[in-house]
Amino acid sequence: MVGFYEYAYQYAMHYIPKEEQPEFLWWFSKDNLKTLLKNQASLTQHYHSYPNAQNHQYFETKVVKVSEDEKSCHVLMGFRYIDDIIEKERAAQKRLQDALDETKRSNETISTIAKSYSSIYQLDLVEDTYERISGSEIIPKTGCASKRMYEVCEQEVAPEYRNIVHQFVDIKTLASRLDKEDDILAEYRMADGNWHKLRYIVRKRDANGKALQAIATIRIISETKRKELNLFFEAEQAKREAKTKTRFLQNMSHDMRTPLNGISGMLHMADQNPDDLGLQKSTRNKIHQSLNYLISLVNDVLDMNDLESDHFTEEEADFDVTKLLGNINIEAQQLAQDKNIQPELFMKR
Repeated sequence: MVGFYEYAYQYAMHYIPKEEQPEFLWWFSKDNLKTLLKNQASLTQHYHSYPNAQNHQYFETKVVKVSEDEKSCHVLMGFRYIDDIIEKERAAQKRLQDALDETKRSNETISTIAKSYSSIYQLDLVEDTYERISGSEIIPKTGCASKRMYEVCEQEVAPEYRNIVHQFVDIKTLASRLDKEDDILAEYRMADGNWHKLRYIVRKRDANGKALQAIATIRIISETKRKELNLFFEAEQAKREAKTKTRFLQNMSHDMRTPLNGISGMLHMADQNPDDLGLQKSTRNKIHQSLNYLISLVNDVLDMNDLESDHFTEEEADFDVTKLLGNINIEAQQLAQDKNIQPELFMKR
């Protein structure tokens, strides 16, 4: 008569994969079964075999102790295939593993996004509570949202921005402000000089569309704000320079019109008195002065253009102050002469 262990051995050699044979034989050994049955009335074990004629390869063994005395121990042993059960378990395990993998990917995504923010909070607008998702560990993990935001505003926000921030973080009005918006934001300066951007994003709404939960993200934008302010100042500087240039051109146009008018008037006077040699000489001298003054104005315009194009070179040049002031007063001299007034130029030393 073949013993049970011998039968189990032969079964294992023919039907159990080689790498699983040691465990199979150990579990079905007499000593192991007797040890296990000392503290329990029945045992259950699953094992894997090569597929049989019905393509079954997963089985369950159940061992129930029937009787036991000093000399013997009798058990009842049953077998059944459990491929359908194993398949369901594997499907459930796969779903669970997929869910765990998805959660892991989501957490990794959240962690990556969180690096762009100094703090992220989840707010319950109904209960007025918050949960810190990321940010300084000094801040409690959970607490009263309105109280926490009030404290941060009073302690850390620059005084000139506190009133604005208090209104923006007001939990009592936040839901209504998010009625028609999925997110709202505010920028403000902190007491330490850094600029922050606070954004509220709706996370959950009720059936009527009222915001129930929101995500609050805080990002430090000091560098962005600095660039923005620099661009603003550069734009203002460009406006000032444009106004200065316009004013310069307007003045220059007026200054150029003056000697041109003087030249025109003196030529007219000379044409009316062709026989007056003294007048002709005086007129030509004044015309030359006006032309020289006009040339100097044109040179100033060219110098201004060179200065803007970085081609300007500083030079030291001697000049006659009396002549310069005389040229400046050409228009006044012409107007005075037309009214029979004799102008005089006084130099105060």
